[in-house]
Amino acid sequence: MRLSTLAQARVMVTGGRGFVGRYLLSELHSEGAQGSSCARAGPADFAVDVTRFPSVLDAVSTVAPDAIIHLAGITYLPEVDRDPVAAAQVNVLGTLNVLEAAARAAPTARVLVVSSCTVFGDPSPADLPLREDSPRRPTHAYGHQKLTAELLAERAQSRGQDVIIARPFNHIGVGQDRRISVQHFARELVRLMASGEEPVLRVGNLAPRRDFLDVRDVVSAYLRLLQVENADSAYNVASGSARSVQSLLEVLIQRSGLAPRIELDPARSRGNDPEELRGDSHRLRMQTGWEPRIAINTTLNEIFANALAEAGVSIRGSR
Repeated sequence: MRLSTLAQARVMVTGGRGFVGRYLLSELHSEGAQGSSCARAGPADFAVDVTRFPSVLDAVSTVAPDAIIHLAGITYLPEVDRDPVAAAQVNVLGTLNVLEAAARAAPTARVLVVSSCTVFGDPSPADLPLREDSPRRPTHAYGHQKLTAELLAERAQSRGQDVIIARPFNHIGVGQDRRISVQHFARELVRLMASGEEPVLRVGNLAPRRDFLDVRDVVSAYLRLLQVENADSAYNVASGSARSVQSLLEVLIQRSGLAPRIELDPARSRGNDPEELRGDSHRLRMQTGWEPRIAINTTLNEIFANALAEAGVSIRGSR
């Protein structure tokens, strides 16, 4: 059942301590919602292990949510590749447990299952921009796991549950996993500023083009989807335009004032990187009025400023 308003709504967020979860809960609270953070470890409203059905069922029964946003997952691709079984327990079994717990303990709750643009795999140029009904042909373990999660969500939809699939494209922001490319770039540049050593930056493949969004715009889309009437099965969360990873690095380099030598680090490169991923979010825009509001260069400036602040480095490179 859709939420007519977020004010006083009980919204359960799995993965509430993660990158997106923290932004989402902050926005929920600012809207007057009763956002409940559920996480496996660390400070959260409820300690929930999504791989264990009794743990999820207990949390859903206690919260009695009006809506559930299922964010919990292992998303860093090299981590998924290193241990695909552990990742599948979270990404696939975790999704099944959330859907089944909702069906039993909160049957009228709207469940937003957060998937990924990686379900589309390596599309041909003719497929771009990717629509909700574009072929789903994942090329790596994470994409396959997210596709399986989508199929479980579609099964729940067919049984009459109010389930929506959100497919976000690449999103970045302050507080993201430091292993992610833009976070790595910013911190390495700040380290070079402070060290005074010859500036050499080791990077992975800079050529792929991605549809980048600020995390706050993605969170805005999720909240609007909780309130949309007559919801469709799935929604792309995308800007519709793509830019290379190299172009993001160039913005950060300009902020640093350095002129580093760029070297390829094979350890940071993946062999199955699609050339371009770009999404069509017409459905989301038309049904909710959502538009991305924050320019990616603004996000990059914030990421770099945060890296400077954390390291105690000034823009001139002095401590």
